[in-house]
Amino acid sequence: MNATTTLAKCFAIILALVGCNHQQPPVTQDQKESKYTEEYIALSKLSDEELFAIGVTSTSAGWAVAWSTDSSAHADAIQGALGSVDLSASGSCGRGRCGWYVSPEEFFVAQRALLASRSVRERGIKVVEPRLPTQNKKAQQDAP
Repeated sequence: MNATTTLAKCFAIILALVGCNHQQPPVTQDQKESKYTEEYIALSKLSDEELFAIGVTSTSAGWAVAWSTDSSAHADAIQGALGSVDLSASGSCGRGRCGWYVSPEEFFVAQRALLASRSVRERGIKVVEPRLPTQNKKAQQDAP
């Protein structure tokens, strides 16, 4: 370890001890998984109407994870992103639009895969992001 690295580490420790370190510690994968598990448990207790009120469409096919136009390019982008995490979605299409559904248990894994996909973003595919009550409370607290 060189002197610059040692000095940087010491400086970071000092800042942390005196409360001057404004950086948040990185979120671990376990913390992310725990968050998604908690959100799934919370959402799974809701009725179809309550899910719809927070932006999740629930049908016998599962929960809608994305909305797109009815095109093979959009279908390929969605199935490609989901295939990267060994999932697939069923599409329900009509009047030029498609809803893409996965099981409730797969929802957050599928959502993360779609949000991470460059191909999905480039095509403007809408990935469902529930408006969770904790997010609404946080937004209200942050409002002036």
